[in-house]
Amino acid sequence: MKQYLKYLLLVFIILPGCKKGDATLTPDTAPPITIKVTEKFTNKAIAGATVYLKKCSYYDIEFGCTRYSTISTLTTNNLGQVTFLRGPNLDAIEVQHPDYWTTQIDGNMSEIILVPKCTIKASIKKIKTYLPTDVLHITIRNPDCFSFNCWRRDYNIGLPNDTIVYIKGQGYLNNQVSWYINFLSTDTLHPLPPVYVSGFDTASVNIEY
Repeated sequence: MKQYLKYLLLVFIILPGCKKGDATLTPDTAPPITIKVTEKFTNKAIAGATVYLKKCSYYDIEFGCTRYSTISTLTTNNLGQVTFLRGPNLDAIEVQHPDYWTTQIDGNMSEIILVPKCTIKASIKKIKTYLPTDVLHITIRNPDCFSFNCWRRDYNIGLPNDTIVYIKGQGYLNNQVSWYINFLSTDTLHPLPPVYVSGFDTASVNIEY
């Protein structure tokens, strides 16, 4: 019996030591980080923006990561901020807001800048005859950028008669409006004078094709 009691006492002495040892093996939690979303040019905080934390789900040796999956979805507060714990798989951050152009950057930024959308009113008038298969395209781009990755949007209009369409451009910037017939006939590009759009105001442009 005495030997049995000695064994129990030894067990009670060792067990607290095991628990203490287990606690010391738990890694320290990294401090949370805060990212701020602001508007370009004005530096205004953007509240209500949706922030997607993403990891790379497919990596191509030649082109890098070509597909992402969402880890977490957050929403910016009144200060335009989100706070979260940075995990080891955070490869990209995408921010969306209905009044701004979507932006995706790598996961190491502390501030994300969004370009506001503006509305361009295009008055379209058909003055020539086209084939039924022809299609009118309108291009909006940043005229001050000359690289392949410059901001640009293409709109498929069809072959309308006299009509008005509303298309989206970049706020606070000169928007270069061009049009062409058929997607591949870029040699028939017809540039118009740049349209300056202030903020979310509506600018007008006339297109006779």
